[in-house]
Amino acid sequence: MYDDFYEPSEFEIQIEEWKDTLRESVKKEYKEEMDRLRKENAELRDIKNEWKERTAELERKKNEMEMTISEAEKKAKKARLNELLEPLCETAYGYEYEYKYVRDKCDKCDKNGYIHYKSPQGHDAKEQCDCRKKICLYHPVEAKIVRLAQYRNEEKPSIIFRFIRSKDRDDDTICETKKIYRGQEFKDIDVWSGIIFLNKEDCERFCEYLNNKAIKD
Repeated sequence: MYDDFYEPSEFEIQIEEWKDTLRESVKKEYKEEMDRLRKENAELRDIKNEWKERTAELERKKNEMEMTISEAEKKAKKARLNELLEPLCETAYGYEYEYKYVRDKCDKCDKNGYIHYKSPQGHDAKEQCDCRKKICLYHPVEAKIVRLAQYRNEEKPSIIFRFIRSKDRDDDTICETKKIYRGQEFKDIDVWSGIIFLNKEDCERFCEYLNNKAIKD
């Protein structure tokens, strides 16, 4: 009961106010310090991320430079090889293939080449129109060949041949074969054997034979 009538002195009131002020000051200082640390962490993260990005960019440029050097070395070696082989080269003909439409587009199919119809059960169905089917067609391509080895008792000399670059080719194609056309029946020639023709007319006739066979099939 005595405490109920107790009133704090002015000094005690000042002490409490000082405590409150100190608490607020500590809270403010703590908050400012936390804000400063958060800002520094954010800046450090930005620096770290920037460092990672720069490192990745440098690595990418290094890889590009190594690839450029490698490609330059390959081109230089290839140019030198072509220069050395040029006096030994003979003109010949190989063949290449591409898939083409045999017929012009008809009016029965849509723009994507499909015919739409109803199934016997009434469901929507579609199938590719015959006019949009492709077949493998062959055409001659000029080549330069170099005979690597030819022995007196060997009927099939080893040769290396290089298809000459054309406007539709990104690079030369270098192949190796032992087969040269010597008047064999076309039906007896394996189309994948890489046979080389010494004149264009024979190569054209062989391509025509393959194309007619593909159309009939």
